[in-house]
Amino acid sequence: MSKRYLEKEIERIELLLGKKIIIELSEKITPQRRAESKQENPGKQGFVAIAKRWIVERTNAWINQCRVLWKNCEGSIKTSQTKIRICAIGLILRRIA
Repeated sequence: MSKRYLEKEIERIELLLGKKIIIELSEKITPQRRAESKQENPGKQGFVAIAKRWIVERTNAWINQCRVLWKNCEGSIKTSQTKIRICAIGLILRRIA
């Protein structure tokens, strides 16, 4: 998808919702950031996960384990959001138990 197409879609959705939408893109992993990550973990060799990014990827992987979310056949965003919340609640309950 081109950036301009996304901008048009965002503008259309903003008009429908009556709210401003802000999308933040994650920064690219630069050689400097990679070096900083290795300095933070001096004993590790090879792949070193960057803290914040790892949290997001791990959470997405856990939520994707919910069978309800394997297919996206929902007609409304509210239904999808509710299913994601139910899966997240299930994850939390499993961690507590």
